[in-house]
Amino acid sequence: MLNDPNFQVMMTRRDDTFVPRPERASLANAVHADAFVSIHANIADGKPTVRGTETYYYINSGKTLADIMHKHVLGATCFTDRKVKNANYQVLRETTMPATLLEVGFLSNATEESILFSDSFQNRVAQAIVYGLQEYFGVK
Repeated sequence: MLNDPNFQVMMTRRDDTFVPRPERASLANAVHADAFVSIHANIADGKPTVRGTETYYYINSGKTLADIMHKHVLGATCFTDRKVKNANYQVLRETTMPATLLEVGFLSNATEESILFSDSFQNRVAQAIVYGLQEYFGVK
């Protein structure tokens, strides 16, 4: 997608540097992004058997994006479907464009953790995100 002429990707980071949540939303708003996708690995403290992929949105303008992204990411992970859910997360609440937060899998689940760190898995999920955005915006 980084080389796709239909998209201009703005990443908040390219490494493990922490960027505060308000800055992530502010950046997306400042560049007048058409969509905001926040990608995460989940943790369920003290619950090592919790697993799966879940996707969040805040307002209805983000629900269609969330539904499409979830379909593609879930297909790539083959993890348990934890569904699309409404949540009042700061990065979703403070963005002015359709926004979604993807919880790809659980780091607190040993099986999923080992898969999450696999290059082939990460590439598969990244491609699913591209397909989701292409579907959402109606481009190939």
